[in-house]
Amino acid sequence: MHHDNSLYTGVTTNVERRFQEHMSQAKPAAKYFRARKAISVELSHACISKRQAYQLEYKIKRLNKCLKEQLVRGLLDINQLL
Repeated sequence: MHHDNSLYTGVTTNVERRFQEHMSQAKPAAKYFRARKAISVELSHACISKRQAYQLEYKIKRLNKCLKEQLVRGLLDINQLL
């Protein structure tokens, strides 16, 4: 979650490390975070392969904000997207 209530979706092998990179707004941070400050990790999901992770990321990014918020709240099952 961000100060402007926007949601970011990404893929990483280490959630804590990647979040710290985003928080620092250093070079490895996504461009998205240069204009917005990350404040929390709302959801993470372990995938069985990189391919599955990127497919899930793609599907989540295509959801509208309402559905993304339902996913974060547990009202939408992430496995339905796989």
